Amino acid sequence: MKRMILKGIMLVMVILMIASLSLVGCKDGATESVAEETVEEAEATEEVTEESEEAAEVVAEEEELYIWSCGVWGLEVMIPYIWGGYTAAQELGVKFEHVGPEDWDTDKILAGLEAAIAKNPTGILWVTLGIGEEQLLTDYYNSGGMIAGMNGTNPGTYPQTLTVGTDNVYYGEEQARFVVDSLGEELKVAIMTLPEADNHIKRIAGVNSVFDKYDGIEVVGIVDQTSDQAGAAANASAFLAANPDIDAFVCTSALGGAAVGRAIKEAGLDPGSIFVIAGDMDQELLDLIDEGYVSASLAQSFAVETYYAILAMHTLKNSSVQVSNDDEAAGFLPTAANIITALPFITKDNLEYFQGLEPPEGF
Repeated sequence: MKRMILKGIMLVMVILMIASLSLVGCKDGATESVAEETVEEAEATEEVTEESEEAAEVVAEEEELYIWSCGVWGLEVMIPYIWGGYTAAQELGVKFEHVGPEDWDTDKILAGLEAAIAKNPTGILWVTLGIGEEQLLTDYYNSGGMIAGMNGTNPGTYPQTLTVGTDNVYYGEEQARFVVDSLGEELKVAIMTLPEADNHIKRIAGVNSVFDKYDGIEVVGIVDQTSDQAGAAANASAFLAANPDIDAFVCTSALGGAAVGRAIKEAGLDPGSIFVIAGDMDQELLDLIDEGYVSASLAQSFAVETYYAILAMHTLKNSSVQVSNDDEAAGFLPTAANIITALPFITKDNLEYFQGLEPPEGF
């Protein structure tokens, strides 16, 4: 009897041990299963993270950045260039920056260009200045960058993707024709300009091509407007004092036009006693037109220039239009190579439409 009871107890213990071991085995198996699932989830998360990082890198690499590298941003007349770039960036979903000093410091302008190129932008907007920029731009272009020659400048000293802005020879012709139409063919005229800048050289050529047709028109001299208001004012006053019988000034920018208008006013001469046609527009120049010391200005569409420069480069980067089997190798440019912008005359008659221009919404 005792032996049977002991056998029964031993059997129960064996059963309990087996059950206990089974439970432990189940627990370990479940833990192992959960661990495997956790590892798989972690690996999946890591893969997603890697994919996200790769996608972010691709986006960063493909991000379109266009930089207007220049100087004299402190001049009011330059600000519409920035407005046009801002508008293009908003509408096209690209990035736009402008770099360079507030004044005409050529060292800082070149440093700004170097900094701009170092960002490896999609495109550089640059107006030819002839300050040693040629090699920087050539290297950037040869590395795959695009260059828009702003304000119609393309001297051929470095490669350009496209040229956009003013037809500068035509600009000078229009100014000269306006003078002849207003005053006739017997005149003493002075030209106030930047005599060494590519765009102004072409304007001078345009002015002279018209005046050369008339034996009675004498170009007395070319006055250097310099690159700052003080220098422009000093040169305008000095020339006016030395040539009191001058009939007209053709000024190829706002800076020169305002300087001449101010010199006439400060000399105590009557408004309109000397005919002055200027270029572009800023508030001082518009005020001088309103007062009659400047007769007219042939404005440029600076905001439109920047907008279309970026639009053309953006189109070139993204367009699938093809003309040859390999457009790049063939040297074909599947976008506009030369964009000419409009030139509105500003006089007292339409002055109200140019007064108080506001920046684009959200600027």
